Amino acid sequence: MAAAISAGVEPGKLRALLIYATGFEVLTPCGACRQVMQELLADDAVITSCHSETSFHSWTMGELLPDPFVLTLEDDHG
Repeated sequence: MAAAISAGVEPGKLRALLIYATGFEVLTPCGACRQVMQELLADDAVITSCHSETSFHSWTMGELLPDPFVLTLEDDHG
């Protein structure tokens, strides 16, 4: 995700994310990562986490972070 930000990817443009972690179970992203993903990924993006070719789980952004914090320009009272 940091590479996408550094490359200038516009918010809401990424359509998919694959998380690969070694171990014995599929891991879900932490809360901070979920917030960053919500800012970078498209609304219909699919996030897949796996630790092998046969052990994986996929979610939509709404399933991972159903009520995200969203900063809008109206929040600026300056």
